[in-house]
Amino acid sequence: GGAEAEGPGLVDGGADDLVARSDLDHRRREIEVAQLRERHDRVVRHLAARAEAEAVLERVAVDDAVVAEIEAAHLEVVRADAAAQAGAAAMALHALGPVELLVDGQPVELAVEEATEISVTGPTSVTVPGAVRIEVRPGAEAQALGERVAAARAALASRCHRAGVADLAEARGAAAERAAAERTSRDLQQRLADDLRDLTVDGLASKVAGLAERIE
Repeated sequence: GGAEAEGPGLVDGGADDLVARSDLDHRRREIEVAQLRERHDRVVRHLAARAEAEAVLERVAVDDAVVAEIEAAHLEVVRADAAAQAGAAAMALHALGPVELLVDGQPVELAVEEATEISVTGPTSVTVPGAVRIEVRPGAEAQALGERVAAARAALASRCHRAGVADLAEARGAAAERAAAERTSRDLQQRLADDLRDLTVDGLASKVAGLAERIE
């Protein structure tokens, strides 16, 4: 009689175990789907961020090599200008009364007893409108130094124009932006490889959908 009494209990216990295992399997699949969804969402975010980084790389062509060329051109301007200033004649203007002058066509106003000095690195004109115009022509050496400055500035402007920047500061900023985008792109490529593993984006999405159907 005791053996007959134990039978239903064993059956009930086995059924409970089956239910528990089924619940555990269901919960495990839910966790797996949630993890796969999170993985898929990360991949989508990484792809969007990588596209932004690649857009920067497409737009910004200035790299460290271009900056080095612009720096060299800028340094030549600095050197040429320093040499021209050192070898230039200086013209001092002293106002005996209030006066408005034109120095190479640019207006200059001087008050009584005010003075200004002009460095003459090339042909220079000083005009008192309606009264007098003074023209100063530097010697051959100063003229050559002035031409060197003009050539150096033209070379710098040309290199900046080809790079699509206004000056050295903008070139450095653009190169920094490109370098940051390159680092971001490399980092995201590694993250995508880690998350995708042997799957494609579509394959990962299909896997998520397939597992989700099994637990509904």
